[in-house]
Amino acid sequence: MAKISMHIDMAPLLKKLDAVLPLMGKTRDAVLRDEGKILVNKVIKITPPISKGVTGPAARKQGEAKTAADIRRAYTTPADCYKIISERLDKRAAGAFWGLIRNRQYDAAQRILTRAAPQLRLAPFDGGADHRAARGASGTVGKNYQPHSGQVVREKKDLDSYIKTRQKNVGLYASSLLNASTDLGGDTRIPAWVKRHRGKLGGGAKLTGTGDSAVITITATPPFAARDTQRRMDYALASTIKNLPKRVRAITRSAMKKAGLTTAVLASA
Repeated sequence: MAKISMHIDMAPLLKKLDAVLPLMGKTRDAVLRDEGKILVNKVIKITPPISKGVTGPAARKQGEAKTAADIRRAYTTPADCYKIISERLDKRAAGAFWGLIRNRQYDAAQRILTRAAPQLRLAPFDGGADHRAARGASGTVGKNYQPHSGQVVREKKDLDSYIKTRQKNVGLYASSLLNASTDLGGDTRIPAWVKRHRGKLGGGAKLTGTGDSAVITITATPPFAARDTQRRMDYALASTIKNLPKRVRAITRSAMKKAGLTTAVLASA
């Protein structure tokens, strides 16, 4: 688990907001903290399993489905063996194998399997060892990965139990920025299945400098793919700055409306 430190130059963003600071009714430091919080929360909300068009409970389910598929790629199951036996021997042998598996007659099932695939052996589930060994730098098992240990998980329920345990980690990756969000003032509207991992990972946020030297330093300890967290932060900052003109107009309109002034000038601008 790598610790990363991201230094975000907030000066360009604050410079564009200077014109509307009086309308916002906040000090520059307060706006700096608010904008930092918005940035961090934006990154959390674009971190997998959240993706374009998939948020909330749908994103959690997407993450759980991907977790299950990822784990299954690391293992050979009796169902896989059934197909192998059907292809290399015949369906009758495959049916006999399946019946023996269902009745937990593993020695007899192994004899049939050995005739079709001598390199494969039925064995108790390894507790996730092969899955952990198969994961790459991204924390996932490659889509084209082929199990090579020769182990066949003889009891599907043990593999399913492991999958359910790992699915509870959905949201952990995004939660690496929760401490930073809290340090900057809060983590509102972040999914509960991300918040449930609060305190499991370190990190935080610190404000330094003011004006043209305003910097937010964010530390995080994502469980994997640290570079992707930095990339998302860079994207969130660029996206926020790009959309600032529209936001400045909205802030101005809101302030004028509260003051009972017309927005006709802005509308025609």
